[in-house]
Amino acid sequence: MAGDKDGVIMMAAEALQAMPQHVPNLKINELIPGAGHWTQQEAPEAVNRGILKFLEALA
Repeated sequence: MAGDKDGVIMMAAEALQAMPQHVPNLKINELIPGAGHWTQQEAPEAVNRGILKFLEALA
């Protein structure tokens, strides 16, 4: 999970898109709309939803 306004992610967009092919057992690969680099401060509800989604995928 990352913010779609994060400059680092924007520079590495191709790597983010290719991640599912290169990371075994990847559970989440999504961008949080409107968030920048500090996702947990900028979009805490979305981050919490993502964490819960990840934990549910482990069960």
